This record gives sequence, C-alpha cells and structure tokens, in this order.
Amino acid sequence: MRTHSHFFVYRGDKMSNDRFETIINVINNICYETNTEESDVEYVVLQGLEKEDPYLLDPFILYKIAEFYNANWLGNADFMHIPNFLQVQYNCNNYPIIIAREKESKEIIGISTLKYDENKGETEDPYYPIPNEKYFSITGILTKMDNPYKGIGKKIYEIAIKGHYYFNKIYNDTSIMCVIDCRNKNSMNALHSAAKQLNEEVEETIIAKISGYYLLLDENKEML
Repeated sequence: MRTHSHFFVYRGDKMSNDRFETIINVINNICYETNTEESDVEYVVLQGLEKEDPYLLDPFILYKIAEFYNANWLGNADFMHIPNFLQVQYNCNNYPIIIAREKESKEIIGISTLKYDENKGETEDPYYPIPNEKYFSITGILTKMDNPYKGIGKKIYEIAIKGHYYFNKIYNDTSIMCVIDCRNKNSMNALHSAAKQLNEEVEETIIAKISGYYLLLDENKEML
C-alpha cells in the first residue's frame, strides 16, 4: 500500500486519524491504478502526494485551488458554496481532496472534496437526516471550462465511490451521499455511469439512487 505525505496536517475535526489515514491510502491506491490506464490526465489525492511532487513545492497551491473554483464555477452560487482561501485550507486539512490534472503541466482540470460527517443530535444534516449516521459526501465536483478531456467528473465520482467501497471493507459503519442540483444533467449522468462502471469491478451491486430532494423557496414560497 502506498502511503501519503504529511504536507497537510489533519486536525481530527470529526474523523479519527486512523480513519483519515485509511481513506487517504485507499484513494491514493485507486488513483495510482487509474493513472496506469490514462494517457494525458492523472488523478491524485492531495494528501497522498509523493514527496517530490511539484504541488508540495508550490507555496501557492492552496491559492491556486481557491482560484480554480472562483474561475470555473458559473452556476448558482447560492447552491454551491465557492470556497475562499481559508475554506480551501480547512478542507485540505480535514478531508480528502481528489484532483484531476494534466500529466505534463500539472494544471488542475478537475477537483472534488470528499467530506466526512456524523449525524449526532442537533448536528444532524437536514439534507441527509439519518440518525447517528457516519457518512462521506461527494461535494464540489468541478471541471475546468472548455477543457479538451471528457469524463473527468465521471472518473472523480468513480474514484470517490470506489474509495468508500474499500474503506467500508475496513470500517463498515459509513455510507456515502452526494448533493446534486437536479438541473445538472451531466452530474446526474456521471454519478449513474460511475456506479454502473464499478459494478463491473466489484463483488457487490452499487446503485446510485435519489434518496430525497429539497426545494429552494423565496419568502413568498415561490420556487427559486
């Protein structure tokens, strides 16, 4: 098993250090296997980079990640929160960050955060209201505008879901969910395709299904 570097300091907000190490190593191995099949694109988990990786030598990498979100998100800002530098820094210290980048230039062309949370009492997530549930959530999948590479979002979904699948072989008390704007047909299709692809690789049946939905209403109860 490939082990990750300690460039980013995990702060242990919700998940134990052992669990964090496990999910990083699992995703790191999946990225490594995925990259043997790809040509111009490579996938990495930020906290699993090799010591000589140029991202670890770049003092501005967190700013570049924040700018990637700022420059490439053109959708509804009320639906997807665009992280500023401090939020990016927090995410990098607490959650796996999956990045798709060009192999040669190392330019970011896709990114997602695999967040972890636990529903406990008043901290229960209203968008995933399962009592006492431990879960990962695939958030903020974003790809570079006008990039020539197809299927980046689908592959990131695939890596995240597959990562949870193997993580759950060790810690079998977690689930995984994803919040998607129902108007975003590409993301819906990418998630479905990723689950379908994984069914050809693993022993169990993985189903991407809609478990619930919510509406955004204004003060007049009109749908936004």
